[in-house]
Amino acid sequence: MIDSNNNNIKFLDCTLRDGSYANNFAYTSKDTSMIVSGLDKLDFNYIEVGHGIGLGASLNTGFKAAESDLNYMIAAASAINKSKWGMFCIPGVASLDDVRLAADNNIDFLRIGTDIENVSSAIEFIELSKNLGIEVFVNFMKSYVVSPDTFSKVCSIVIDCGIETIYLVDSSGSMLPDEIKKYINVFYENHPKVELGFHGHDNLGLSTYNSLVCVQEGVKLIDTTIQGFGRGAGNTPIEEFLSVLGRYGIETNINYIDLLNFSEKISDKVAREVAWSTLDVVSGFAGFHSSYMPKILEISRSFNIDPKSIIIELCKVNQTDAPKDLLNSIARELVKKGRFMNEIPANNKYFGQEQG
Repeated sequence: MIDSNNNNIKFLDCTLRDGSYANNFAYTSKDTSMIVSGLDKLDFNYIEVGHGIGLGASLNTGFKAAESDLNYMIAAASAINKSKWGMFCIPGVASLDDVRLAADNNIDFLRIGTDIENVSSAIEFIELSKNLGIEVFVNFMKSYVVSPDTFSKVCSIVIDCGIETIYLVDSSGSMLPDEIKKYINVFYENHPKVELGFHGHDNLGLSTYNSLVCVQEGVKLIDTTIQGFGRGAGNTPIEEFLSVLGRYGIETNINYIDLLNFSEKISDKVAREVAWSTLDVVSGFAGFHSSYMPKILEISRSFNIDPKSIIIELCKVNQTDAPKDLLNSIARELVKKGRFMNEIPANNKYFGQEQG
């Protein structure tokens, strides 16, 4: 049951960060200042800005954003009054000097994104960030690739480094509500004093429901975006989520009508180039991370094979990454089965390969 007295839910808005995937990293400093200011007035607890892939991405990934990391920092810091602002950081894309630059510009929080199997790469970033006085969250991307027990055990590694907030991340929008419950329950059984956050995607239309399940199970920190604007199928739409919470009689620190008016005001800044794609749906079905979509589409064109079939077959054996040798092997088998394609779905939403 949902406790209607549970009014201490915290919200992290990642419209400017995750949403930048959906507009080819085109947010300007002016956009950032305007949206941050509006979210700040609405009393969002945390506001995330910058390149979708995070610190250092414009220089190190080949996907250049409209502004530099420094310009995003300046824009956010100048627009903040009450909320906390922060950025995303993937070790290997970002450097320790990027963290120092963020600290010099008074960043409040840093989300360090890492795969479960690569957690060791995050340790020095965690330690430096904390030493610089930055609040640190750890995002375990594609959390679902390991069992709830393994997820909880890996969390222990970063908790031993002093981390107090960890994110359960449904990167492909594939997790079902019962699965979400299992991860949360096992986590809290082992780490009752550590805060758990949830970052959902909407590939199967479950991001709002899964976020509600998280609140039901005691999670206090939920990621949302304006109109669900985000990579692939998008994130949990704050407008929907507040509406559902309101139906349960749960009040939050965000004024519902003011939020809806702000959402309408910036509609042009969260307009999708592609409204819907079957590739998003099949990614949710299979548990496929869309950062590897360029590899899928390349193989699809080379072999004239339906990309949806490649995704499904790949994820039967590997949800962690997309090795080229494995993709070639899968494509050859699909050729034998005659799984040819008629037309490649629209794919201009898929940018970056942050985990490649």
